[in-house]
Amino acid sequence: MLKHSGESPVMKTSVITSLLGYRLAQASIPAFSVFDDAVGTPFSLRRVDFAILALLSSNAHVTLTNLCRELRSSTPRLSLVVDRLVKRGLVQRIPNDQDRRVQFLVLTAEGVAITEKALAAASKMEAELMGRLSPAERATLFRLLTRLSEFPKQPS
Repeated sequence: MLKHSGESPVMKTSVITSLLGYRLAQASIPAFSVFDDAVGTPFSLRRVDFAILALLSSNAHVTLTNLCRELRSSTPRLSLVVDRLVKRGLVQRIPNDQDRRVQFLVLTAEGVAITEKALAAASKMEAELMGRLSPAERATLFRLLTRLSEFPKQPS
């Protein structure tokens, strides 16, 4: 029978801390928490909502297929998210005049306003979060994360 001394032993973590997935997950915990405090809760946006609004704010003629490809998500999943944003009055679907089967997703006036405020809050949040890194470290981090996000290489 094991006896418990009342004091927790220091955990051996070397087996897990050498795994990329673990390190990414650990780094995401404070990032997601800061996002929730700065953007998620104040604007009632989930991370995927924010990503969609940000992409729509800077791109014209966006379709659900474009979003699915960029966010690497399934059509059924993102369709539900877009439906929710439409219901909130932040996004609208506009039929394509050349192909009635295709709908473009665009921000409404309310969607533009919320997106601008959320992007400003996100920018401030990012500066706070990334303030722990030097400009060179930030550049290296983004370069490496971009390389990892391209795996496996998607066919052109």
